Amino acid sequence: MTFGEDHGWGASVETSKAVLTDYLERDGNLIDTAHGYTNGHSEKIIGDYFAARPGLRDRVVLRIRASAGRGRARPRRSGHHQRSPSEPLTPP
Repeated sequence: MTFGEDHGWGASVETSKAVLTDYLERDGNLIDTAHGYTNGHSEKIIGDYFAARPGLRDRVVLRIRASAGRGRARPRRSGHHQRSPSEPLTPP
């Protein structure tokens, strides 16, 4: 499920909230997202959802991956997998 329609597809904010509500009512407890999914909009939808429902956030494990590279021109120079500019591109 992709929350947000920033790439021209995915769930609207209203649909995303409905999915979250249904998931939590069925005792779901893990939410996984990343800034790369919809340019951070997924995280905003989830944050707004829980901000409007005080106390509900404590019921879930929220995993946000922040290591996805954002720069396509230099994919190995961003996120947790970045390399030093002096590091060779290929193993010796």
